[in-house]
Amino acid sequence: MSVEPDANAAPLEQARGLPRLSVEGSRSAAPEAAPLPTKAATRAANAAFVWTLAFIALHVYWYLGGRVGFGDQADPLPASASAYTWPSSVGGWIVMVVEAGMWAAGLAVPSALAWPWGRRLPRRMLVAMMWAGGAILLARGGLGFVDDALRFSGLLDGGLTGLSTKDVLDSADPSTYTKLSTVAIDSIFFLGGVLFAYAARLAGSASRRHR
Repeated sequence: MSVEPDANAAPLEQARGLPRLSVEGSRSAAPEAAPLPTKAATRAANAAFVWTLAFIALHVYWYLGGRVGFGDQADPLPASASAYTWPSSVGGWIVMVVEAGMWAAGLAVPSALAWPWGRRLPRRMLVAMMWAGGAILLARGGLGFVDDALRFSGLLDGGLTGLSTKDVLDSADPSTYTKLSTVAIDSIFFLGGVLFAYAARLAGSASRRHR
């Protein structure tokens, strides 16, 4: 036996000043879950995460005295591991904190886009941060390429920075190995920018389809 809805129920609720409830309204009010990332978006975010890990490991290697990537420069870093000291000025501390924050974001943001725990965070914010990271890395790598081209071709000894080749590479006439090492470092930054931008594009597309 079926029960027919009472036609007088709605007017009675209105007369008593009670809100009218509906199944449709309760369903529409429920919060929507964040969209599941596509396989391509997950792979791209994981690639950006792995790049950041490798980038951090490379810096640790340099500060421990490693020289691969610097060519023939005698002392490419301002301080080696044996002579490293904490910053002695406010500016030095600011640089250190900003750099550490960028490394932490480079690990946290891509993993939030790829792994389940990140679904609790605002998707637009994560995508915007990925775009920002990609833009910074692409600018660093791209400008490095231009500086290399101007400097090594002889068109402009000061490159884009105005610093002489000797100031930058510790030699007025750097070896081919040093030049290739410099281009390789710029390529690392550019690759990171491509990975972050691509991951941001895929994650943003998934969010727009969900809406």
